[in-house]
Amino acid sequence: MEIVNKLVIKKNSGNNQYTNSNITIEERFWKYVDKKTEDECWKWIGATLKNNYGVFWDGNKYVKAHRFSYILAYGSIPNDKPIIMHACNNPSCVNPKHLVAGTQKDNIQQMYDENRDNLPRGENQYNSKKKLKEIEEIRKKYSTGKYTYITLSKEHNISTAQIKRIVNNRQWIDDNYDGRTKIYKS
Repeated sequence: MEIVNKLVIKKNSGNNQYTNSNITIEERFWKYVDKKTEDECWKWIGATLKNNYGVFWDGNKYVKAHRFSYILAYGSIPNDKPIIMHACNNPSCVNPKHLVAGTQKDNIQQMYDENRDNLPRGENQYNSKKKLKEIEEIRKKYSTGKYTYITLSKEHNISTAQIKRIVNNRQWIDDNYDGRTKIYKS
C-alpha cells in the first residue's frame, strides 16, 4: 500500500471527491480519530461497518481503519500474521498500542478465552442432553481408574468419543477440572 499518496476531500455539489492536494493520507486518516491518552482507546469516528469496525478510503479501495492504523504505526502487516486483533476488544479502536498482529487461530482463541463467542455453555446449550451433575459424575468415575470410556459410554448412553471429550475437558469445559490429570482443583 502506498502511503505517500496525497488526497483531500473536496466539496462538490454535496458529493465528496478525492483530488490531489497538500494533505497527506495520514493527516486525512487521523482527522477521523478521537484520540485520547496513549493507553485509552482511540475511537474511529469516520464511516463504520455494521459490526462497528471503521472503514477508510486509502485512495484505491476501502480498508478497515484498524488495519490502516497498524500499517501507519508499524510499516506493514506480517505475512505470517495477517489478522490485526484488538487487545482492547473494541472494534472501533484504532490506537496502534491496542493492535496486535496474529493468525485467524490466534483471533479465535482470544475470542474463546474472553468468552466473546456468545455461545451458550453446558446445560444451556440448545442440544445439551446431559446436566452438569452427570458430567461431574462421569469425570469423577473416570478419575478412579475403575471405568473406561467404553463402560462410561454404555452407562450414560453416549458415544465413547463424547465421553473422551468430556473426560479430557474438551467439551463441558470446567475451569476447576484439569483434563490432563483428570482431577478437580480445590
